[in-house]
Amino acid sequence: MPREGMNWWHVIISTRNSWLPGDKRGFRSKNHKIHSSGDYKKPPPIEELSGLRRYHQERAGDVIRFSDDAKKIVGLAIINKLTKEGFQIFKSWPWRSRPRTRTG
Repeated sequence: MPREGMNWWHVIISTRNSWLPGDKRGFRSKNHKIHSSGDYKKPPPIEELSGLRRYHQERAGDVIRFSDDAKKIVGLAIINKLTKEGFQIFKSWPWRSRPRTRTG
């Protein structure tokens, strides 16, 4: 947990249609109005929210994917920008574009 007075953010970048409502890896809707029983580490049962998943898959269109090289470029650009803005990066995975930041 952060020390009092510290602000922490967990930054996640995703692409269009890569994690839809009802996803097999688990999901949470805005304000947790709908959520699965699992998460990406311990996925929910495959049948859970299958109707919701199917509904969104039929309407969503193609998944947008970046190459590994593009992910590195985007991740490093985000890290550089956050660093210039005064954020301290304490853990990052630029190949997955998931920097974790804090200010204080």
